[in-house]
Amino acid sequence: MLGSEAARIRLRGEPVEASLTAHVTAAPRPRVSLEIELSPYFGLDLTTETEVTPLSTGCTVRCQILKGRMFSVDPSTIRLRPLQDITQGALATAVSKVVFVIPNFPDFLAHGVIRKLPGGGGKREDEIRLQFFDWRVTIEKTTHIDEREALLTDRGGFGITAAGVLERTDRQPFIWQDAAPQIAALRIFLSFVCGRWTGPMLPAGLGAAGECAWFQCSVPLIAEGLKRCCQPSLRPTERSFR
Repeated sequence: MLGSEAARIRLRGEPVEASLTAHVTAAPRPRVSLEIELSPYFGLDLTTETEVTPLSTGCTVRCQILKGRMFSVDPSTIRLRPLQDITQGALATAVSKVVFVIPNFPDFLAHGVIRKLPGGGGKREDEIRLQFFDWRVTIEKTTHIDEREALLTDRGGFGITAAGVLERTDRQPFIWQDAAPQIAALRIFLSFVCGRWTGPMLPAGLGAAGECAWFQCSVPLIAEGLKRCCQPSLRPTERSFR
């Protein structure tokens, strides 16, 4: 679960305030869906789309109704798929770096870095370091990537196996409009390297002090090439995924 907050949903032309919860699913592909609890005796037209407005942002988003009851005398839950991007925070805010995660990225040996252990000694960790034009990308494996790879091989689906950082080589701040083309190019490059569609997802912009300026919960539709499935963004949870 990504998080929950109060929202306003429009059903049958009427605005209804309810609790909105965002979930991440890993099979058959990475996807985020919304769930909303409805009060009893509320009719639902499953053939139409609806609109959801998280009260924290005030931004209205079109959604497809995936699952629900036509009518219920008890409280019921409907599941929605957003049809456009939802972002918490202002994408025009200047940030120092963009962090992201990568699903189903294989284990690798690359630039070795020795990390000091609390009890003394050190441990080698590998980083992929890429530089293009005025940008630099660093990709690290998640902890216990070997166990995750074994589980994914056995059960299928998708899982987070790497985390990355995008920043300018001159350390100057930038906005999402500057970073978006670099993220798109990185998605193509990483997909070429892996031999399947993959790439950055769940990007978040961090300020100079590490504070989260904005968070976007968009993930690529792995089975449909580069077409993106627009996903919701509630409060970001732990960003390191390690």
